Amino acid sequence: MKFLIEEIDDDSSLEDLQQMLMFALVYRMFVCFYETFFLRNSIGFTVGGATPGKYFMGLRVVSCERVQSLGGNKVLVTPAENLTYVQAFLRAIIKNFSMAFFFPACITVFFNPHFRAAYDILTHTMVVSESNWHDMFQMRPHQNRARMR
Repeated sequence: MKFLIEEIDDDSSLEDLQQMLMFALVYRMFVCFYETFFLRNSIGFTVGGATPGKYFMGLRVVSCERVQSLGGNKVLVTPAENLTYVQAFLRAIIKNFSMAFFFPACITVFFNPHFRAAYDILTHTMVVSESNWHDMFQMRPHQNRARMR
C-alpha cells in the first residue's frame, strides 16, 4: 500500500531490494543445506540419497563417473555409490544458483542422452529411478482384507 499512496523513494527502494536479495540468499543457502543433508544421508536406501520428494517419486541421486546404455530405458552407472558431502553440497549449490541466475543451465537435461542436467555432469552425479518404487506404496491383498474388517 505504501507504494500506491506515497512516491517511491530511491533510497527506500534500494534498501528494500537489498533486503529481498538477502532473504533470497538465506533461503537458497537453507535449501542447499537441506538438499545436502538428504542427498548424503539416504532414507531407507542402501545406495543413493534422496530428498523427501525424490524418495516418494522413487528417485535417488548416486555418484556417476561413467554411464553405459544397456538398451531401452536402462543404463549401467559406474560406480553408483553414495554421494560425498562435497559432491552433495556442490550439486546443491550449482543447482540452486543456476536455477536462480542462469536457468538455461537446467535445460541441458533435454539435450543429454541420459537426461542429466549440467549440474549433474559437473558434480559427477546422476538421478536414477528405483525400478520397483510403486510396490512400496501398494497394499498387498491380505492387507486390504485386514483393513476392510
